[in-house]
Amino acid sequence: MHPSAGRLRDERGSVLITGLLLTLALLMVLGAAVDIGHAFVVRRDLTSLADDAALAGAQQLDPQAIH
Repeated sequence: MHPSAGRLRDERGSVLITGLLLTLALLMVLGAAVDIGHAFVVRRDLTSLADDAALAGAQQLDPQAIH
């Protein structure tokens, strides 16, 4: 057996671990992107609801204010 044959076997294990760590990092970035995208959607929806509530309140004070 060549002296380099044992070293090659050790490097294969490190490539596997590196690949798994990179996959984990990619999944974490993907998860963060999904969470941030969801936060923007929720913020837009809440802003729309607040605007609708403000318009409804203004219309109750003066029904001709919106027309």
